[in-house]
Amino acid sequence: MEITRFAPSPSGLLHVGNARTALINFLYAKKHKGNFLLRIDDTNASNTSKEFCNAIFSDLRWLSIEWKDLIFQSKRTQIYKHFAQYLISIGKAYPCYETKEELEQHRQLCLVNKLPPKYNRASLKISQDKIKQYEKEGRNPYYRFKLDNVKLEWNDLVRGNVSIDTTSLSDPVIIKEDGSITYLISSVIDDIEYSISTIIRGEDHITNTAIQIQMMQAIGKQIPQFAHISLLRFQDSKISKRVGGHDIQSLKNKITPLVLTNFLSQIGTSDNVTLYDSVDQLTQHFDLRKLSTSNTQYDSTTLARLNKQHLKLLSYSQVQSLLNNKLNISEKFWDCISGNVSYINDIYLWHDIIYVKPVQHSITLDQHYLKQTVELLPEKITETTWKEWSENISKVANQNGKELILPIRVALTGLTHGPSIAKLLQLMTRDEIVDRIQIQIAVTQNKTEG
Repeated sequence: MEITRFAPSPSGLLHVGNARTALINFLYAKKHKGNFLLRIDDTNASNTSKEFCNAIFSDLRWLSIEWKDLIFQSKRTQIYKHFAQYLISIGKAYPCYETKEELEQHRQLCLVNKLPPKYNRASLKISQDKIKQYEKEGRNPYYRFKLDNVKLEWNDLVRGNVSIDTTSLSDPVIIKEDGSITYLISSVIDDIEYSISTIIRGEDHITNTAIQIQMMQAIGKQIPQFAHISLLRFQDSKISKRVGGHDIQSLKNKITPLVLTNFLSQIGTSDNVTLYDSVDQLTQHFDLRKLSTSNTQYDSTTLARLNKQHLKLLSYSQVQSLLNNKLNISEKFWDCISGNVSYINDIYLWHDIIYVKPVQHSITLDQHYLKQTVELLPEKITETTWKEWSENISKVANQNGKELILPIRVALTGLTHGPSIAKLLQLMTRDEIVDRIQIQIAVTQNKTEG
């Protein structure tokens, strides 16, 4: 059975890149009728928090990602130490005594001599007397895993044949001076013990994979399949305040979860992003082999287009559910603004414009024309009000098209674009319409007198 996993560290908010990795792992397991595990890398207590952990849970659930098992690495410390001791006992891990300063000196010397800054295994050559001296000085050993200097190859499910020459790599640290276990070895042990069959992660882990394959071989366990997906590249030179940042929390009030799951799981393929109606439907069309090894572009313009397309298709009840009781809107209100909403928070914006006050603007309006529109406004506001009003304005003020519509739109909303005025009028009382136009007349008059 296929078993995949996602292993975030609760040291910050879930980023769209991490969310994409989680989503691809989840869809791959679901596609193959397998299990998806969530593993929390919380071994570094000083750098993690319960709040970030809960935020990760919330964000994954929001994206409809469900997990079969939940694992906290902080609760498995003794298991990691047991396996680390086993590697020491078979000679695959060895103690080291260099200080950080000494290691840095060696690194700088390598760079000066134009050599790769690789650890030189000096601790394998020190005598027992020297070790005793270090211990008297209060030096605690840290431990490195001894790599075999070989060329490692594997068939990557995304990248095809991958080859890493481990002779160019430093022996990785698996136990720190304080006795804590590092990510490299704890991850291997978890993947072994939970029978992870396919490890899908970012291309920045390719070198780690070569190291971890050797660790698995040393422990004597079966090697899982690996798939290394390309990292996200952001086209936006700056993060838009309106669209938000690149963490899931900042997108929740803007993008619908269904749009984001469709977007994140399909970018990086040769296919155009298609808006599937459900996660089940998305799973049916998901194919890991479609993922490209080239840079994956995170294009916020495409994301916004998909989101607008999806929001426009939502029914009134679906929008109410999406707002989660944070804002009560009428069906007539949604019918009015639905074609002018790109993001969820646009619903709040239009609610404020229509029911609170227009957006501030610097457009100078013709006060004589506005006075005429007030005089010609019908007494009752109905579905036919705009037709009657605009026809009267056209006859009396001799205005048509943009010249007729724009001043009224700006007076009512503060914007030069927006919903149908015919529908907009039905959301306001006659007094409210008159008041907004009168305010614009006063503003224009003040500008003229000023």
